[in-house]
Amino acid sequence: MLEFYTYNLATKSPLYKQRTGVILSYKFHERTLLAESSPLPGYNQESLQDVLVQLKKILPYLLKIQSLEDFNNWDQSYELYPSLQFALYSLYYQISNPINHPFSIPIRRFIHIPYQDDASSAKLLDKLTSLPLCNCVKIKLGSYPLEKAISLIKSALSITKVPLILDFNERWSLEKMQRFCDNFAPTSFEHLEDPLDNPLDLFALAKTHPHPIALEQGLRLYGIEPFLSLPTLKTCEFKPTIDMPLLRNASFLKTLSDFNMKITFSSAYETAVGLSTIGYLANQIAPLSYHGLDTLSIFESNFLFNPIEITSTHLVIKSYNYTGTA
Repeated sequence: MLEFYTYNLATKSPLYKQRTGVILSYKFHERTLLAESSPLPGYNQESLQDVLVQLKKILPYLLKIQSLEDFNNWDQSYELYPSLQFALYSLYYQISNPINHPFSIPIRRFIHIPYQDDASSAKLLDKLTSLPLCNCVKIKLGSYPLEKAISLIKSALSITKVPLILDFNERWSLEKMQRFCDNFAPTSFEHLEDPLDNPLDLFALAKTHPHPIALEQGLRLYGIEPFLSLPTLKTCEFKPTIDMPLLRNASFLKTLSDFNMKITFSSAYETAVGLSTIGYLANQIAPLSYHGLDTLSIFESNFLFNPIEITSTHLVIKSYNYTGTA
């Protein structure tokens, strides 16, 4: 039996005061499997209302589906919203690939303290210093002035040996990024993520600064083809809630593999249910990468059964036999 429930949760985020979504609950033999569809405002070209309308429309078809193969065969001709496609794929993946023991996915830690004044840098460095042992740390720098960012990252590199990812959210110009890179060796960071306001300027940046690059937002706008000849592109990052159609495209994934691209996943501020199902996908596609799934603390409280445990280095998906209701 397939059921669904909506949620509306308060968050600590200045961008998303509340997070809404729908939890799918599927009773399969002795287990109740859960998945989540939660469009992210400003990113998904869909709303929660869109998802609910589509879900009600296709429910008679879904009741006949018993496996991931059934789902794949059915939805090839049906244009599902990305977040709903992610939720349904996750649900049927769990049916067809039962996991009866815990497994873990490597994660990175995440620090986002938007720049307001000099105290912002100090707070960020304090946060970095207080982090427990971890695989990697992602720092958002898009809001920082050039000189403040240079000073901040020099200090960060002096106090930690943990690899750093610097995320600029496509907010810096080519000239500003060139001046930033002048101050650091290419090996200083794991990579620079979405560094330029015009991703096509990455080719000009690569001519003078061979710093490794990761793309997320630029891939949604341009696709992968324009960047396959970019020598500095090393990593492609995806939010499954938004990018699920690409992640089910075998030809696309083969292209990334052929060009030795690393794949990483990050959350779109899902609940523990959504994070667990991203973990299933990560285990299937990129089990050794450091994924951005350290986001559960955004919620004021956890609202239902929690199928995960987050340590300083891993997201652990626990073996469970959930018998309650969502």
